Amino acid sequence: QYLRDAKNVHNFLYVYSPGATFTDDNDYLSRYPGDEFVDVLGFDMYDTSPTADYKTDPWMNSFKGTVDLVSKLATTRGKLSAVSEVGISSMPISGNADKDWFSHVANIISDSDMAYYMTWSNYDTKNFFAPYMVSDTKGHEMINNFINYYNEDESVFADGIGNYSSASTSVDSAYSYGFITGPTSSSRILEPAKITAS
Repeated sequence: QYLRDAKNVHNFLYVYSPGATFTDDNDYLSRYPGDEFVDVLGFDMYDTSPTADYKTDPWMNSFKGTVDLVSKLATTRGKLSAVSEVGISSMPISGNADKDWFSHVANIISDSDMAYYMTWSNYDTKNFFAPYMVSDTKGHEMINNFINYYNEDESVFADGIGNYSSASTSVDSAYSYGFITGPTSSSRILEPAKITAS
């Protein structure tokens, strides 16, 4: 209410994103602030122990059920839905049971009406949200599978979204569209700052 009503800020989307899993709609909505405050219904869910057969993996089945529950609930409330955070809580350099985990998650989400999903996991300094190069010549054991995931149509990474500051639009309506040009993305704001837009 403070940002929206007192400060007249109307360019934020608010995501309701409790940690999964849920028994039913009421369980999911137990701390929901109300439709007037939320734009996107989402959830966070982390896999603690992926298995080799994703089709029978209990976490994957629970994840699919949660995607279905949140997606349907969002549709009935006239909201967008999303997987706000999803990841593997521990992804060692070797010994991972499901090397195509990211693609399996993407396939489940692609079968839904979810607007987006974000992979994430940074539990400590030894765990990363994605496979990485271990040295100049050796990669994490899932790196090739992750590159395949990167190249799938369903995945979008920061380097693939383009520069919207040069986008050309032709809008035939009374509405105006724009984007924030400053402060720049990833900058730290430690005191009042001037916001610029185009």
